[in-house]
Amino acid sequence: MIKSGDVEKAERFLGRRFCIEGRVVRGLQNGSKMGIPTANVDYDKNMALPCEGVYAGITYVDGKRLKSVINVGRNLTFDASELTIESHILGFNEDIYDKHIRVSFAKRMRGDIKFNSVDELINQIKSDICQVEKMTL
Repeated sequence: MIKSGDVEKAERFLGRRFCIEGRVVRGLQNGSKMGIPTANVDYDKNMALPCEGVYAGITYVDGKRLKSVINVGRNLTFDASELTIESHILGFNEDIYDKHIRVSFAKRMRGDIKFNSVDELINQIKSDICQVEKMTL
């Protein structure tokens, strides 16, 4: 269920949401350059991961519960090859490098897409953010 991206069904079986924990590390900085910063999680490479795509969820930072748009993917638009887990935390703009965070997956929103331009990617991420803002998580 997790590997297929059905995190809602996995939650019912686990009795809790599927989470990934790790230290926030520096990524390629593409999110920041686009005005949509993300926290890149240094995750355990041996653990089961949801399939590549975009998820609605919660990121826990310093005891705060914050709505997030989470990307599990390879940054296809930028031709990157490494699989990353990145959380854009809504309404949050603090420096949390080297902090330990937990990313909780609530709902798969869409698959990973290679966009024709960075502007198309930005527009889609903004749409994803609007959807998550309206959700009760």
